[in-house]
Amino acid sequence: MFGRRLLVELHGAALENNVVVSPIGISISFAPIRYASYDMDTLKEIDKVFGWEQTGDIDLSSRMLLARFDDDNTKISTRFVFRKDASIYPNFLKIIKRDFGVEFQVAEASAPQERILSQGPAPSFVPPKVEGGLTNNFWIVNRTDLDALWSGNTFVMGKTKLDDFAPGAGTSIRTPVLVSKISNYGHVKTPEFEAIRLNCGSAYVLLLLPAPDERIQDLEKRLEDGEVLADGHLPKAVGDVEVPEFHLQYEVNLRPVLVAMGMSRVFTKMDSLQKMSSQGAMLQGFSQKVDMKFDKLGIYAHAFTSGGGLTGGMLGGGPPPFHMVCNRPFLFLIRDNYTDSLLFVGVVVDPRKN
Repeated sequence: MFGRRLLVELHGAALENNVVVSPIGISISFAPIRYASYDMDTLKEIDKVFGWEQTGDIDLSSRMLLARFDDDNTKISTRFVFRKDASIYPNFLKIIKRDFGVEFQVAEASAPQERILSQGPAPSFVPPKVEGGLTNNFWIVNRTDLDALWSGNTFVMGKTKLDDFAPGAGTSIRTPVLVSKISNYGHVKTPEFEAIRLNCGSAYVLLLLPAPDERIQDLEKRLEDGEVLADGHLPKAVGDVEVPEFHLQYEVNLRPVLVAMGMSRVFTKMDSLQKMSSQGAMLQGFSQKVDMKFDKLGIYAHAFTSGGGLTGGMLGGGPPPFHMVCNRPFLFLIRDNYTDSLLFVGVVVDPRKN
């Protein structure tokens, strides 16, 4: 639910833009932040935004997820970094490592924030901008990587063609389009939308296309409200799909959208994270940067989430094959095959835009 709400908030602010975010990267980053609070109002805000009100053991859920995401195709790692002059409780570091798998790292007192956040990824990586800059003396940093090849020959044996795509009413562009092989896919078509499930080795993607007379934002809202299937349990049907190749790079300051969703105290009250430091602590910024590529070989997606803060100190007989054509804005959800965790969610408005 959190990821669907987040997509509605982000795309609603700029309907002409493509959007891609990693909800799981944000959730896993906030789990240890939540642990750092005694304040009931702060806990209620965080739980409401993430839908954790009915979740009894966040730490156990986190450990189970991390145990799953430790293979060659899907990897998630989280670091807690703090300046050597920051007052951080040793017990806080011990608990977040034990319960949430968070490794900690001490940084030089005067080290630039960009250098601290870029440690770990490739040297050329430029981290997302996080509010607070030099005043931040601690950071929660998450990296989520998905490298997944299509199962079988979904697109590998298909063709690529140049075809029309309509970003908006009365507009049309030419873009490279992938045509899948005819096969048995999870597929559903209703008066409001059409959806297909495409499988990868360790994950799957749902493509959701609004009906020709429906707006993409209306489909987003139905998705948020639970009126549209958001998992992979679709009836099987024989057919194919045409979908544009796309390569999205997206960076977003998450603080304003998280505040708009109902989480403000953790960004404004120094006493919101008392378990972290004897002097109290709060977040000043939270950002995410995603690079995602969807092509004939598979899906490659990498998300870097950073929060900075301050201490107070399948063929056969049957019906005719369907033919799904994603030639206008569409949604995508990428989920893990085993836990059904929402790894990435987004909307493609113009596949030419990077």
